[in-house]
Amino acid sequence: MNDSITPNAALASETLVPINKAGARFPHPVGRTALERWMRHGVRNVQLESILIGNRRFTSEEAITRFIERTNEQRDAVGHVRKSPMELAAKKMELGLN
Repeated sequence: MNDSITPNAALASETLVPINKAGARFPHPVGRTALERWMRHGVRNVQLESILIGNRRFTSEEAITRFIERTNEQRDAVGHVRKSPMELAAKKMELGLN
């Protein structure tokens, strides 16, 4: 992993999970590549929080829960991701997000 992932010192007080085991903590198993992408780039402007301890990267049970909740909130704010661009634009206008 590189330093572009923003560490979160508050994670140190939570239930830590090594990244190589974190994928199994999601409702559907997630691969390490997806976890790394979510830590670096995020999904719908939400990043999976992580911390580097020594030379190992960790996330936490609580961070995984926050990530799932926040990505679902973002999804619900603009509608289901499979809607057409016209439907999404209409939903954004309806919500005043333009």
